[in-house]
Amino acid sequence: MLLGIPVAGKVVNGAVQQANALCEQALGIDLIEGDEGAKGHGINLKALKEYYKAFCLNENSSEKMKLMKTRCYLMLLFGNVLFPESTGNTANFMYLRLLLDVDKVGQYSWGSTVLAMLYQSLCKSAKKDSCTFYGCALLFIWRPYLELDHEPNAKDAAIWTAKTTILRYNIVEMHHIDRVKLQFGMHQGIPDPPTDLGEWHMKRVNHQWSVQTWKEFAPEWRRMWKNCSDHVLNLPVSDIEMKPSRQYMSWYKTVTTPDIFVADPFYLIDHCRQNYIIPQQEQQLQYQQQTQYQEQTQYQYSAQQHNYQQYNPF
Repeated sequence: MLLGIPVAGKVVNGAVQQANALCEQALGIDLIEGDEGAKGHGINLKALKEYYKAFCLNENSSEKMKLMKTRCYLMLLFGNVLFPESTGNTANFMYLRLLLDVDKVGQYSWGSTVLAMLYQSLCKSAKKDSCTFYGCALLFIWRPYLELDHEPNAKDAAIWTAKTTILRYNIVEMHHIDRVKLQFGMHQGIPDPPTDLGEWHMKRVNHQWSVQTWKEFAPEWRRMWKNCSDHVLNLPVSDIEMKPSRQYMSWYKTVTTPDIFVADPFYLIDHCRQNYIIPQQEQQLQYQQQTQYQEQTQYQYSAQQHNYQQYNPF
């Protein structure tokens, strides 16, 4: 939703092993790193960028040539922004199969796929022996749904509060929306324990090689996403900004490091108060604080976008 790409749709899934010939079929050139049939190799982003810039179109260009350049652009977008790998210099070419029919590209849930990859990266980065990060870092922003610069799609809005699995090929993660209800204007109670994804969590790409067909990979969790509308949180939404309750903050301190500073103080509860009814002057002061904080956050986000545009590969 934040990136303006579809959330509602089919799982981005399929066979992770593809023949090198697929690259030439889709892009017009073989840019795969490694020998024919090499497992786990990707498209070299530097070579793809140079190929894209040299790929000239005119009014006489065929539809086939236009589609090839479109796929090049999408693979650059995948490799540099949406699905950057830990190597930093390749894009996984397993996506190419889904780009062959460009009319169907919009049918996939690219938004949930971006989030699934980011979640897996955070899980791996939390381990003490990990020193790399991958995934779409543009999603790191507090209260990201304020002042969107685009109108959310109605189908996406209908499911963005679904507590469901999100997937990308070998990645299976749980979208624990019940732990961030405040971002959607809902009362945040003490959440249930995280859902155990069992054997399917933290799988590597090569774990899919051992199954006879990709459709046998995490079938129960793929069904959950398919029926994600059945898992939407239908709770009252407040017209004013919700605050954490005393009970929630007490619980939160027991499950996290108390020295971690997680948010601007304005967004945390004032424990001296028994309720949220405050004098009008204080309401105005908090509104000013909120506005200042939003402006500061927007400035930081704009600076990040500016930096991204400087290094935009397109």
